[in-house]
Amino acid sequence: MVAKFRRDITPSKSRLGYDISAFGGIDAFTEENSLSPSIGSYGYNIQLRGGVLQNCIGVNMPTYKVGEKDITLPSLVPLGDVLKKLHHYRGVGVEDSSDKMLAYSYDGKFYKCDLLSESDFTPLEGAPTAVGDVTFINYYTAGRDTALIYHSAGLTTFDNETVTNYESLPYLNSVTMLYERAFGISSAEDKVYFSAPLNPTDFSVEGGGGEITIRDDLGKLIKIISFAGAIYIFKEYGIYRLSVVGAPTDYVLSKVVEVDDKIVAGTIAHTPSGVVLLVGKALKLFDGYNLKELERGLTALIDSTEFSSGCYFDDNYFLSCKLKTEGEKVGDERDITVRCNNGVLVLNLVSGGMGVMRGADIIGFYPVLTSTIKEVFVVYGNGRSHRAGKLTNDGRLYGEPLEKLWRSARTNFKDVYNFKVLKRIALDTRHDLSITVKQGTQEVTRTAYGYNREATVPFNTSGYDFCFELRAEDDLYVRGVKLIFDFIRRYFP
Repeated sequence: MVAKFRRDITPSKSRLGYDISAFGGIDAFTEENSLSPSIGSYGYNIQLRGGVLQNCIGVNMPTYKVGEKDITLPSLVPLGDVLKKLHHYRGVGVEDSSDKMLAYSYDGKFYKCDLLSESDFTPLEGAPTAVGDVTFINYYTAGRDTALIYHSAGLTTFDNETVTNYESLPYLNSVTMLYERAFGISSAEDKVYFSAPLNPTDFSVEGGGGEITIRDDLGKLIKIISFAGAIYIFKEYGIYRLSVVGAPTDYVLSKVVEVDDKIVAGTIAHTPSGVVLLVGKALKLFDGYNLKELERGLTALIDSTEFSSGCYFDDNYFLSCKLKTEGEKVGDERDITVRCNNGVLVLNLVSGGMGVMRGADIIGFYPVLTSTIKEVFVVYGNGRSHRAGKLTNDGRLYGEPLEKLWRSARTNFKDVYNFKVLKRIALDTRHDLSITVKQGTQEVTRTAYGYNREATVPFNTSGYDFCFELRAEDDLYVRGVKLIFDFIRRYFP
């Protein structure tokens, strides 16, 4: 019998460092193993600005400064009502120069309050009760700034003194202004209406207005806006352009885009880059001719868009929606419950920075920009809806810190042959946080303390792939991470 011998070779080991000098965004769409560990695959209450992982937006009381005085938007509780929509009425041309905040409630009533001084909401005396969609537009006429309120009962105008109702108008779901006319859509009639020149209260043919009927298979009319010198008409599955140069007989209507998924009307927002909107669960940029998808990895976090709303302000596009969860409850999800939405996605259209906020049931955004006020007020869909809120940058919900989570993509570093042993993680962090490492079946959590220098945390986990999470109960600010591994070559006998 001849003995069989085997030559054993000890696998070689290499010490390698992986630097995350800048966090690269959030991508919940792409297969994780093809992503860098600098890319987040899941998270909430985080924002990426200039490659730094930090606090996302929060919400607080709608308090703002006018001079040295702090003023808070009032509640509708004394009136036994809840907010559905807000509008900033600019009173620049009014003799007493008084800005106001107008409100539309779930009971279909209209209210007003002073914006530049402390006051309560009071009924807009003489305004009718409405149902459904309402459009507010600021308009200058007869030497006075006037709020135009288009609703189910026609049109109501308010010039800071007088309320006037016009009942002969069609019910317009959405209205916009271009040149000297108002343009509106009627979803029920599938028609586009335009007003007489310089008279947004008269849409009759006799008075100089008119109507256009659109018959196709692209669904209902949902939104109308003015953009780049033309009127754009949004249907559920398509976009039309109405060229309004010259007399109405010269108007030209053309179909621009057809889409397969439904356009979400409340998310349509005009920005300097174009019109941003949701098509299904995909965020698109419309330049007047084509649609381009934005940040598919970020919008892959969306679960439902039924109550979504979008707004552009100060380079950022804010999108409220219902976000996917893993069963955890954050903010109002835990304490008050949410009925419509549970979060907000934030996309900076200039820098490309992005963020995810969880824990607030926001259904509408209402920016106010004056010489002294620069705020985005919000309306809620849950038990907070009696009073507006205000967006902040502190990652808190009415002063209470929102839990923050960032999870890296799970990756094998495109290396299936080497066994990875994590030795330590070094973080450049200002605040305390916990680090959870997942390798194979192992899951180990350590605490990193915020220093003015790098915090180093030892580990000894191992596996062929790797994932880590950063969690913070309070503030978050991480400038970079360095991962130190031993790569051990797989032994083949």
